[in-house]
Amino acid sequence: MAADRLATLSDGTVFARDFIKLGDIEENSVLAFCGDVALGYEILGDLRRFCGKIRSEIKRPVSLEGKCNLLKTAARINLTDILWIMEEWHFGALLGGYDRTHGKAIYSFNVPSLILRQHDYWADGSGYKDARAFLHQSFRKNLDSAQAVGLALAAVRAAGVFETSVSHPYGDPAPNVKLIDKNGIADISAEAVEKHRAQAKKTEDVFRNSKKNRGRK
Repeated sequence: MAADRLATLSDGTVFARDFIKLGDIEENSVLAFCGDVALGYEILGDLRRFCGKIRSEIKRPVSLEGKCNLLKTAARINLTDILWIMEEWHFGALLGGYDRTHGKAIYSFNVPSLILRQHDYWADGSGYKDARAFLHQSFRKNLDSAQAVGLALAAVRAAGVFETSVSHPYGDPAPNVKLIDKNGIADISAEAVEKHRAQAKKTEDVFRNSKKNRGRK
């Protein structure tokens, strides 16, 4: 899972470049969020507390399915103000991880529907249409870890709205990237992200060129 660190307004204007929108829940799961960043931190904090309380009782990590239900609860707690929904503020999240019973999975989540759906891949936030289109074209099952990291970074790059004031997502600092498997969560360092940059750019450029060629037909 990967997330850029830009905070943007609805018109694409960047007002901050240092937000972290990707956080560990337990050692086998991660939550990424977009939209209202403050709300994202509140929901992530509640989700961690819920999981910690349940884990102390069952003596093992909460299943991914269980975390989906707890994510709904955390969202409901933080969405008590109807004016929030009336203003049509956006909040979306991806919950991903590894469950020893069911293997790896990723779930999308949005409000106000509070519906979670399981996917092989997904993207949300600014530029999500291009990111999803890129993933639809480029995703393959059984990727190794290096290929998965490169694909996630290329999807972040594909989400860059180059026609507006949104800057290239490979600015400073680098996107946050986490790799989750049966061994737990590995934070991909900024140095490792740099090593993947050239391949990610190449992969994403192939996607954009093919998109342009389709548009000329």
